[in-house]
Amino acid sequence: MSTDKPHDPKAPTSDSPLATQGDLQKDDDLIVAPTGKSRTRFLMTFLLVIILLTTFTVTGPLLTALTGGDMPGEAYLTWEVEGQPRSMDAQDFMTEKRKLAPIGGFLFGANDGRAVTDEETARFIVIDDVADAAGVRVADTDLLGFIERSFPAGVGGNTADQYKQFLRSYRLSAKEFEAMLRRALRYVRYQQLLSAALNVPDIAAVEKSWRGQHQEFRLEGLAISVVDSMVEARAQAPQGADLQAWFDALSQPEKDAYKTQDAASAELAVAAHGEGAFAGEALWAKYPLPADQTEEQLARKYHQDYGFTRFRRASFPDGMVPSIENLILPFDEVKADATREAKAYYSLAAWLKDMKEREAKGEAVDFGAEATALGLAFRSQSDVLTLDSWNNLGLPAASRYAFEAILYSTKTGLLDSVTVDQKGLVVSKVLQKNSAAMPPFDQIADRVTEAWAKKKAQELALAKLNGLHERFIVKNADGTPGIKAEADEASFVAAATELGLVPTVREWAERPTGVAKEGENAFDTWLRNNFAVWSQTEKTVLRAEMDREGSTAWLVRVAGVRDPQLSRMGPGDLASVGRMTTMTERSNFMSQQVSGQEALTARYKLKLNVEQPQ
Repeated sequence: MSTDKPHDPKAPTSDSPLATQGDLQKDDDLIVAPTGKSRTRFLMTFLLVIILLTTFTVTGPLLTALTGGDMPGEAYLTWEVEGQPRSMDAQDFMTEKRKLAPIGGFLFGANDGRAVTDEETARFIVIDDVADAAGVRVADTDLLGFIERSFPAGVGGNTADQYKQFLRSYRLSAKEFEAMLRRALRYVRYQQLLSAALNVPDIAAVEKSWRGQHQEFRLEGLAISVVDSMVEARAQAPQGADLQAWFDALSQPEKDAYKTQDAASAELAVAAHGEGAFAGEALWAKYPLPADQTEEQLARKYHQDYGFTRFRRASFPDGMVPSIENLILPFDEVKADATREAKAYYSLAAWLKDMKEREAKGEAVDFGAEATALGLAFRSQSDVLTLDSWNNLGLPAASRYAFEAILYSTKTGLLDSVTVDQKGLVVSKVLQKNSAAMPPFDQIADRVTEAWAKKKAQELALAKLNGLHERFIVKNADGTPGIKAEADEASFVAAATELGLVPTVREWAERPTGVAKEGENAFDTWLRNNFAVWSQTEKTVLRAEMDREGSTAWLVRVAGVRDPQLSRMGPGDLASVGRMTTMTERSNFMSQQVSGQEALTARYKLKLNVEQPQ
């Protein structure tokens, strides 16, 4: 915290008009109109400006003065330390609040961009004062360590650079910020010292918490496949105008599923990579590289622009931390390939530019003949194909990168640029393009009918199971239906038998976590993705739900709930649950005994004058 004496805005400076123009200030009037102006008109204008300022840009101290409220200097915050009264006026309080802004996230978890509140500021001021009185100190090494951890050296920078940038963003000097940071570390350390005795977890609390996290359940499930309800659903499907009305009411993404796919036919000229790589002599002879750049400069630019497509790692070696920076192989490791491909790329770009310019002049361009003359592999694909069909061709020197450029083109003719593909460099000419479009309704009516029937089948399956659920709803004292359903095993099995269903039983086990295991049955998979089941009590029957695929409706009854055997709790469980337990206990202790609002009021007589304007 800076100890410099704050500047007094009322004191005249050497270049102030009050210091240099004393002979002009002879009129004793409070407001002096400029020479040649009407004093009445000037006063009215002046008052209008004051009204506008106080209405839209009034500050706390000005509002206090104008409204006759508490004047600056009156206590805004009061508290006691060891029986000694302390106080702070509104101006000093706001200064403290502004200083806390850069470290609000560290102290109060204010990482979402919100401002530090008055209550948080008051808590900091009081506890910091108590910590200071208790003799808690923060060494320079601790301060330096915190700064180094908070501003780690990143790519292309270092701790000092990032720290300076941070200070500039808040318009702070290092001296001012580090003074407040030292107080913040003292604030945290004092609370850590007070709660240090709670670092040893209460074993009984750990056991209780672990058991709660590993409750075991015995569950019974009834399933109805949507396929089993399709025959009934199809029989109810609407026809003609009713079917189209249902289709028209679908959301746009649902309708788009019925569109045809983009399809195109095209010709491709390819300079292959890898084995049998494009030689290029004829191309370079006719379309030489730019004279103003070296081959290495072109290769580095090619690596920079197309590294993600061409030189992406297939896997990360042992010891390398996966990151965006490491995703692309370094230039030095692929220099030979990048140099050869860059020469071909920029010469092909020159050829493509030349062809388009000649076409623009009305000249005939034989794309295939020129490609062959330049030593390129040429393929004419006259069939109009979708992207999947293009990928299924298995062309040796082109793959999806080249095909996507063709399919997503909006016009026929030569594409505007050379495509960098994983297999080769491709110059493409679109022969015919059929854009995705919605077919006439009569062409998709059968598909729409099947979609309607699937939704209806899902509704039928859920309705059948939920009808069973309603049989077990517990009635209120007045005889009206409640919100919870319960059933014993005998009643549940009997009701299931009436529907022709046999319960699937999941014997005692805790909630499954992680990804599905190989060979896992459908009931376990559904339970893995269901959150409601694992908070229910014994005998509860839940409403039916569809699985994620929309293929099966499930209804479950909680047949039993029990605590797990403590013998299952390993050292890792003890350590992790213990940490969480101590964190909770420490947080509760600090809130109830030290830093909570009620504790601050009771222990330190904290009072915040919230009525005083800020």
